[in-house]
Amino acid sequence: MKKKCLIIINPISGMGSGRRNGPKLQRLLMDQGYEVELFTTTAAGDARDAAARITPGEVSVVLSVGGDGTLNEIINGLGDKDIPVALFPTGTGNVMAKEFGIPRRPGRVCEMIVRGNTRRLDVACIGDRRFLLFAGAGFDAAVTQSIHETRSGRLTMLHYTAPILKTFARYAFPDISVRVDGERVGTATTVLVTNVHSYGGPFAFVPDADPTDRLLDVCLMPGRRRIDLLRHLWACVRGRLLKCKDVVHRRGRVIELDGDGVPVQMDGDYFGPLPVRIELLPTQLPLIVP
Repeated sequence: MKKKCLIIINPISGMGSGRRNGPKLQRLLMDQGYEVELFTTTAAGDARDAAARITPGEVSVVLSVGGDGTLNEIINGLGDKDIPVALFPTGTGNVMAKEFGIPRRPGRVCEMIVRGNTRRLDVACIGDRRFLLFAGAGFDAAVTQSIHETRSGRLTMLHYTAPILKTFARYAFPDISVRVDGERVGTATTVLVTNVHSYGGPFAFVPDADPTDRLLDVCLMPGRRRIDLLRHLWACVRGRLLKCKDVVHRRGRVIELDGDGVPVQMDGDYFGPLPVRIELLPTQLPLIVP
């Protein structure tokens, strides 16, 4: 049976890198005997809808051309269809691409797809919404909420500067109650539930986090002063957050977070307010890797 690839492109990601490289990827895969369909998104939710329309057996691989947000939409659209996903990273953070050293050249990405080496990654969900990287409650989610309220197009690192400074100046350090696998762990003012070691940019909350270990890593940061927040962020840059004496680290499969209206982010996008129940779906996604 002839192999078929659906390429889902976010055209504004990476200053138009997706739009420029989509046809190159199509040609290269066709040269390798693939039947290739291009789908270009025009609005938020389009990548999810395109993936949701796929019927099992219709395509052999879905290639995400965009950032972590595009990938998130695709895994939500695919659900339980067990279709391999590949990445051509063009976004701002590209966390999953960095996790596995996925190349940024069309030829090498096509070689990777042809080889078809996959890792089965854990996926987590809040209700019917899935995420692959991380979810956060507190400071980082307040930053993403600020961006969500003002965003009008593609994001660069510079777009984060003003929301970070504004949120830092007014952050109220609300209490977040945390339970892991039914056990009450404690209270914090910022909580990160992560499946990967990197947070994007220079930040590494849990350096040995593994998206294939069938567990989620949970970091509780209890500081109530801005100096505590800066100390934790600096520790993340150095990869030493878990060395901080006031930081609590746990692993589990069901994470429950509760707090009065505290914002939540999922894979870097604003999700909504607490409370949330995060559940792990072990080895749910076959990701094509080098």
